[in-house]
Amino acid sequence: MTPTSDRWLTQRQMADHLQISERTLLRWRASGIFQAGHHYRRKFPAVNSPLLYQLERCEQAMSSAFSEKSAPDLKQQALIALHAIATGANNAREQHLDLDTIRRALEALPE
Repeated sequence: MTPTSDRWLTQRQMADHLQISERTLLRWRASGIFQAGHHYRRKFPAVNSPLLYQLERCEQAMSSAFSEKSAPDLKQQALIALHAIATGANNAREQHLDLDTIRRALEALPE
């Protein structure tokens, strides 16, 4: 077994590990939470090659992205989540994530 710091997971494995959908991973890549070459890479250099995610780096990125945001960033995240709910999330996992995002954002706002 490889050490956690060297552990690369497939997109499906990473989604299952984080208990989110693969579509959420796509949104997090698009939003810049995960950076190409650092948090994820292609298995082979081809455009259609499957993605691999570095477990420890992704967990660190998520931790900092969702726990250290300023109030304006959290408000923006809550608005994005509300929009996703209003437009209909693709499955229960995405709805759960969106509701968790809203809850974290609202709890973190200064009183």
